[in-house]
Amino acid sequence: PTGAGHGKRNVLVSVLGCVPVTTTDFVHQPFQPELDWSRFSIHLPEADIPQMHDMLAAVTPDKLKAMQRALWCGAQHLFWSTVYGAILGEDGRYDAFETVMEILRVRRDHPGAKPEDYARLDKEFDAFMKCETKPLQSPRDLCTHTTFDKGGFQCKNCRHVRQRLLYPGGAICCAEPNLAKCPRLWE
Repeated sequence: PTGAGHGKRNVLVSVLGCVPVTTTDFVHQPFQPELDWSRFSIHLPEADIPQMHDMLAAVTPDKLKAMQRALWCGAQHLFWSTVYGAILGEDGRYDAFETVMEILRVRRDHPGAKPEDYARLDKEFDAFMKCETKPLQSPRDLCTHTTFDKGGFQCKNCRHVRQRLLYPGGAICCAEPNLAKCPRLWE
């Protein structure tokens, strides 16, 4: 579904672990074509809506499992976890901000290249978009919104300190009283 702005619902369902099914022609999803949505979503042309139930039933269990595995990575690229805090057990290295930075790096390194060719031209970009880069050596964990994260501190504790949902400097700074000392993931 689109609605509420192009792609917003697809971001929400992705973060919640549901494979997005899109039926809107001529609309790119967030970070598309740089992010290969076909790895973790199903697109049906508008003309095929009457046959949607048959087309979805034709998705094999193995294909669905592969899409669900890829969805964990795709959802990280769509969510601003360094701003809002972790919700998937992520560390922030693949969040939407880092994805924008990586796309800009590839545009700088490969001027004139088509966005759909970035992964083929740049192996570092390909690994990043598949969430296959080296583990991040973050100076501090992101706060988390879920009780499933082991060892992480809860973002709700930070809200008591700052009295707001968005923390100055992002979620990684929520417990830092001096923003000048706030760590950055890219340092």
